[in-house]
Amino acid sequence: MKAIILAAGEGKRLRPLTVHTPKSLVKLWGKSLLERQLEQLKRAGIEDIVVITGFCKEKIAALEAGTGISTIFNDEYNTTNMVFSLSKTLSNLQQSTDKETLILYGDIAYCDSHLVALIKASSTAPMSVLGNTDWFELWSQRLDDPLTDAETFQFDDEFNLLDIGKRPKNIEQVQAQYMGMIKVDTSFLISLLSNYIEIATSNEIRNMYLTDLVQQVVDTNHVHVSLVSGSWIEIDTIEDYQLYAQKSAYDFGL
Repeated sequence: MKAIILAAGEGKRLRPLTVHTPKSLVKLWGKSLLERQLEQLKRAGIEDIVVITGFCKEKIAALEAGTGISTIFNDEYNTTNMVFSLSKTLSNLQQSTDKETLILYGDIAYCDSHLVALIKASSTAPMSVLGNTDWFELWSQRLDDPLTDAETFQFDDEFNLLDIGKRPKNIEQVQAQYMGMIKVDTSFLISLLSNYIEIATSNEIRNMYLTDLVQQVVDTNHVHVSLVSGSWIEIDTIEDYQLYAQKSAYDFGL
């Protein structure tokens, strides 16, 4: 299995922590988010790890010698978004068509069992996503109104994803929260990214979120939902960091 970690963004909402440091290298509970993920992937037996870099790329590249990861630089990181960064892996992916690929955000922390759940997710669908059913408890600590920063995540009785990534109108549209963790058939991903590159000419397309790409798959194919609960955080803002830092990893099940 292969893993791709998206870590190109500037993390402007985390400043001053990210003035000279990429978001994924922000340290929390004595360890950076990226280093934590690399250790977890290695424990799960995944050695083929690619990190997509952008802002302060040299600081992540410095980890290559000690960890065995490889990095790919998105030289347009400041004017593009996640799918464009992911498209930079196309040549690398074509060497791994016999594997499945994990796509992971660089600004999250999760327990080992959630990673294992994604790896073991079994479905005939070409893509699986993790959804966290305990999202409301965490979002309630982060925000006065959890729905202001939640995204739609709806699935049917057979755990086929129906809708993802939109602004919810009510709590019923958020059956779980997308965790920034995906498993996809590599050949299918190559096809998706090849098609994306052909149309990535406008600013709108170049700034697609990964959830937009997942929704496209939902609309034309099937995406499997695997549910887990708790033991996960994402760090978007300096307020998030302050919330987590004043508590322990144990308080969040990590």
